[in-house]
Amino acid sequence: MTDANVGEASVRALSAGMTVRMHQVGSHRVTTGSIADLSSFGPTYNLDIKLNVLAPGEDVRSTFSGGGYGGVSGTSHAAPLVAGIYALVGEARGTFDPAILDSVIMGTAEPQSSSHSHYSEGAHDLLSVAQQGAGLVRAWEAAHATTLVSPASLAFNDTTNRVSSISISIKNTADITVQYQLTHISAKTLYTLDQNYTARGTEEIDAPAQISLSKDTITLSPGESDTITISASDPQGVDLKRLPLWSGWIAINGSDSTRLTVPYLGLAGSLRGAPVFSPGIKSVLARGRFHQGKVGEGSTVLLRGPPNTPVQHTASSRRSRARVILTHFVLVLGSPEAQIYVVPLDICPDAEIKATALELDLKRSCVPKTSIIQVGEFQTIGQIANSPFRYIGGRSMKELWDGSLSSGQFVPPGRYKLMARALSILGDGNIPSDWQVAETTEFVVAYEGTGSAGSA
Repeated sequence: MTDANVGEASVRALSAGMTVRMHQVGSHRVTTGSIADLSSFGPTYNLDIKLNVLAPGEDVRSTFSGGGYGGVSGTSHAAPLVAGIYALVGEARGTFDPAILDSVIMGTAEPQSSSHSHYSEGAHDLLSVAQQGAGLVRAWEAAHATTLVSPASLAFNDTTNRVSSISISIKNTADITVQYQLTHISAKTLYTLDQNYTARGTEEIDAPAQISLSKDTITLSPGESDTITISASDPQGVDLKRLPLWSGWIAINGSDSTRLTVPYLGLAGSLRGAPVFSPGIKSVLARGRFHQGKVGEGSTVLLRGPPNTPVQHTASSRRSRARVILTHFVLVLGSPEAQIYVVPLDICPDAEIKATALELDLKRSCVPKTSIIQVGEFQTIGQIANSPFRYIGGRSMKELWDGSLSSGQFVPPGRYKLMARALSILGDGNIPSDWQVAETTEFVVAYEGTGSAGSA
């Protein structure tokens, strides 16, 4: 905004055919300490601690194409910064041993409190390790750390697979004798599921795990090391079905001003028995060239069919010949592997299927019994094209299907359901009970130009 004098002068200059250039002068306001909404949550599918550290990645001061400066955001800023820090710390320390670099970079990181998070306004407790890893990276401290701790993080798994104790090694590489005090710092515990156990949640509760240290004080001469054993047990009074994710840090404070932390994390309850699919959200949509709609129970879906299938160029077929099916399943927590199977409801006991997709008898509205395979408790003709899907996060799983199978064949016309099958987190794929299933409504598949056309 300008005052009247500047505005009037600008109008006169423009009226005279002159070029007016405006230069804006101001300061760039930077807000620090918050964890960005776009930041990822951990842990991994095996309940290991990931992410490792935090780094600036939102409203980062940067040059703009064409000149000037401004604030930019994204993991494309945080990730290369951390990569550069690892390189510089490795150069400064004269080693690129991953274990040593993880030890000093994670050990010197600064845990962040809830008051610095968009998820927890008004609170002042430390955020879960699942949200921040070891904390905010501090390159200078990592480059000059004289105490090495291994491992750099402690994963206690869930209740079913609980690691009873983990030992850490502390080594003094300084030129002086150092006395260390060890304490336990708890973070907020997160409920992984909502109160209905059907969706993910991020509710924070004050329910720390019970942590025990074999020693709380050690003294190390230059070059000397010692081992401390840490054990953990689940918080009391929590709802195990909501999968409370507890975490914190082992603080190591030295008489030489050393300040290190080792993050730990565990889960109360069993991931293996947790729900994979959200109940009630399992549908089939018919997607055409100009519209998309839900397929009702028993409705017919007209698909384009295999390549080279003759198409009847009627007005109706032209509108629908690009039509495909869109499956919709919702994964609550995610899965290491998900599969979508085609379940036929019409089986021909005496028919045979041809060898290739182009030779299928698309006018026969049933599936040959010889093509049926048993998967768990249901019979199927196979998986849809592109299935299986591996390491899917908790989200809506929407997959397009044109009638083709992973084998390259197309299913014959007829009545079908689609069955989604997902492996529980920490489950064993060889154990049938570790797979959970969800099915769609019944629908009828028909192809254009085969005499079996119908309408959705």
